[in-house]
Amino acid sequence: MQDTKIEWIPFDLTGHRVIDTSGYIRIKVPNHPHASSSGYVLEHRVIMENQQKRLLTKKESVHHKNFNKSDNQIDNLCIIINNEHAKTHTNLLDKSVLIKRADALIKYQKTHKLSRNIIFCKCGCGETLEERDIKGRSRTFIKGHNTKGKTWKWRKTTK
Repeated sequence: MQDTKIEWIPFDLTGHRVIDTSGYIRIKVPNHPHASSSGYVLEHRVIMENQQKRLLTKKESVHHKNFNKSDNQIDNLCIIINNEHAKTHTNLLDKSVLIKRADALIKYQKTHKLSRNIIFCKCGCGETLEERDIKGRSRTFIKGHNTKGKTWKWRKTTK
């Protein structure tokens, strides 16, 4: 059996371009396997895939060497493994920013530990629920179970 190699067909980079809320340029390439439902893909990834003549894996990131998210020239791009990419950007952060992030993470973990207490629904159905919701508010009923004894009537207006 002959080894048949699939020929790489580069993606077209002439589609509509938009800048997303993160500052990255997205390009309309509806036939790309990783395109969003509206057909857009990160332009720097498509450029690197065309240069490498293969699709990038989920573990690969494209790093902008000059940290300008909209500068997608091939000289400014390089492939880097995700965890190394995160380390590169974390090392550039100011120490005070890292401390704030650590404090926020600790606060988040503490509030989530509170929400893990399991209680029984007060309506008497026997079902269990978490004592606190995502925002940390106290809960006593499962959604829809606190309607016992409540009747809704339209108020009649007198003239």
